[in-house]
Amino acid sequence: MYIQLNGIVVKETSMGECNRVINLLTDKRGIIKIFAKGVKSIRSKNSCMSQMFSYSELTLYEGRTGYTINESEVKEVFTGLGKDIYKLSLAQYFCEVMVAMAPKEEEAKDYLRLILNCFSYLENDKMNRDLIKSIFEMRLCTMSGYMPDLTGCRCCGQYNKENMYFSVYESVLVCGNCLDKSYGSLVRLGGGTLESLRHIAYAPLERLFSFKASDKVILSLSGITERYLLDNSYTRYKALDFYNSLNK
Repeated sequence: MYIQLNGIVVKETSMGECNRVINLLTDKRGIIKIFAKGVKSIRSKNSCMSQMFSYSELTLYEGRTGYTINESEVKEVFTGLGKDIYKLSLAQYFCEVMVAMAPKEEEAKDYLRLILNCFSYLENDKMNRDLIKSIFEMRLCTMSGYMPDLTGCRCCGQYNKENMYFSVYESVLVCGNCLDKSYGSLVRLGGGTLESLRHIAYAPLERLFSFKASDKVILSLSGITERYLLDNSYTRYKALDFYNSLNK
């Protein structure tokens, strides 16, 4: 059976001299693994689509043992990501996270849209890269079933922006008046940080990137969203460790 879908390469592994096994994040099937025969040859019509960060429209043959490529039309290859070590490591981190957390063999249009937007903003310097990282981390968590409750204090419902703490473990807010309650490790949120977290978690996808944040807020966000994703995915990511080592 033949299927048509759009997908981006998030992992590729060489197999022999000419072949690759490719993990694609697709709109209709989520994460799938395909066998790409002969794509390492420069004469292959599918060589371009098999590269990392390559986004293509594909016709695949779905057999009993998996998928193989029939035809491909490359829509975009984010080559600019490979020209900067910070961008490259961050993009590889996004791909590692998608392999770990995106749906397998299920519809995943929003996941694909998220990573494509992040790549575009990152490649073209449309936004601070650490803010893009925070947007990716928190939004992916909310899409994957780890939506935090950021509407108000869990105990009293207070909405105060200047006196709130976030429990990463409980995924809830606690106001300063309710700190005696036991919610594990708490992180104090300034008004800008809480406002940004609410926007990332709750805004429609078409408005997700339409906000600004100060350097102070971005620094605060980066630590919170990274920890939140790591705690909920139960995974360590090599590309993230490398990216953080560059920043140090």
